Amino acid sequence: MHTPYSIGNQEFSDKAHKSAQACVYPFVFSKEQGQLAFECTSVSTGERGKVLDGEMGIDRIVLVTCGQMRKPLVFTVQERFRKVKYRGYQDLTITTWNTITNQPSELYKINAGLFLYGFYDESSDTVVEWVMVNTASMLLALASKRLSYTTRTNPRSGQEFIGVKFTDLYLCNSMVACFVDGKSWRTENKR
Repeated sequence: MHTPYSIGNQEFSDKAHKSAQACVYPFVFSKEQGQLAFECTSVSTGERGKVLDGEMGIDRIVLVTCGQMRKPLVFTVQERFRKVKYRGYQDLTITTWNTITNQPSELYKINAGLFLYGFYDESSDTVVEWVMVNTASMLLALASKRLSYTTRTNPRSGQEFIGVKFTDLYLCNSMVACFVDGKSWRTENKR
């Protein structure tokens, strides 16, 4: 038995992604919205999507046009959007194990270069808070025990997951950019 698929959750994520295209990605890449192109890699889009999303944890491909480059730069992104009611946790969650199928989950397959994690408010059609994380940096910090986390199980899906506090992601230098508590920040602000 696979993890239960929810059309409602997919629609929520799709709306959140559209909102992120307008407000999050332009900020992260310091580009106008027209300089960014997006490709969905959902398992529902065919064989390529089954590999990228299903086996490699890549939800989106973002093409960033830079005036000095001959072609757009390519970024792979894992996205996760939660409802605003969970905003108080201030943590990024990553599924680790599917107890129903006894199979590894997102943590063990993620190959996306960036991880966008945000809280989406459907009533205002806005990603109200978010963090963008360098995935390799976060995984290295987990492997080297420089990043603490909590472990929980989702009662709906039976998936185990870890929660990593936003502040800890910042302190271990894994955060690329964020908009939290009404304040925005990008890596270059840290210099």
